Formats: sequence, structure tokens, C-alpha cells
Amino acid sequence: SNPTTVKVSSPGTALTILDSPTLSNTISPSNAYRSSTITLTGTNFIDGGSQTCSALIGSTPASGAAALSCTIVSSTQVNVVVGSSTNFSAAGVRVVMSNPGLVFANTSSSALNVSASPTVSGVAPSSAYSLSTITLTGANFLTTGQGQSCSVTVGSTAASSCTVVSSSQMQVVVGSGTTAGAAGVSVVFNGGGSGATA
Repeated sequence: SNPTTVKVSSPGTALTILDSPTLSNTISPSNAYRSSTITLTGTNFIDGGSQTCSALIGSTPASGAAALSCTIVSSTQVNVVVGSSTNFSAAGVRVVMSNPGLVFANTSSSALNVSASPTVSGVAPSSAYSLSTITLTGANFLTTGQGQSCSVTVGSTAASSCTVVSSSQMQVVVGSGTTAGAAGVSVVFNGGGSGATA
């Protein structure tokens, strides 16, 4: 006779069920600008393309501003680009998985500090040679101790070095072979996250 129930099973190792993802409160860098890339660490992220993620950043992560992007790098790492409308304040991050969207993980609400964009207001001296040290003044510079690094272009030539002295001052060594003539100065923090020009 025909069976009333047919049971079909896959091999016992065909699927792995993970616990919900978690995030530590260690964010690198822990001080960032809008459009900066930050790295979060945790557990139980599913990499390999079957899952994607989105992120929210704010003092209350659940209702924070949308990040520009979220990328699952590995089972323990996610990269997030801070959104252009994120408030300048201490903030937490919520990372939301795509399938299902109700799976998420939060950092604490003060794991990240989002700073206003850097500005450059002055360059001294106003005339210099290649390999001269010049001083840039401005606002909202973040230091290496705060997890940020800077690079500078004078005209179209990369500077030899860039050192943030304080939140309002940095020292730059003009690159060898910098073309003579009037030149603009462009500062970029952490490889393109946020910049300022003079």
C-alpha cells in the first residue's frame, strides 16, 4: 500500500547552525570620521557570500544612522564605513545580518567616537623647499594614539611624512621633487576615510 508519510533526510553534517553573532567593544580605530572605515571583531559571522550585513551607528545603535557599507571579512571580523549623516558623538554600532534580518549584534553605546571632519586653516611658512618641514593648523585632527594616521599631498606630490602634533596642528615634510610654484595641500586620514585641503 502507499505510505501516508515519506521521510527524506540529508546527511547529518549538511548544515551547521551557529549561535547568534556577537560584537566586542573593541573597534579599530576607536576614533573615526564620517566615511572612515572601522573594523569590528566578534564571533559567528558567516562569510563566503551567503550572508551580507548592514550597520547602524549612533548613541542608541538600534536607531542610529545607516552606515555607508558593511562587509563580512571573516567569521570574526566585519568592516563598516561610517555613514555621512552619523552624529558627532560617542556611539555604538549595530550589525544586522541579511538572512534573517532579525539577527544582529551590538557594541556598547560608547565603543566609537565619531569626530567632525578635519579642516586646514593655515600653512606655515608660506614658502618652502622640497624636504622642508611645514606646519598645518586647523581643527579636528586625530592622532595615531587615537587610531588614525595621516598622509599629505603637496600639489601632486606625496609628502615625505605627516605627524599630527595635536587636534589643531600637524607637521609635514614636503616630498622630494615637489614641483616649484603655488601648490595646494591635501590631508587624508586613514587612507581616504576623511580629508581636508588648504
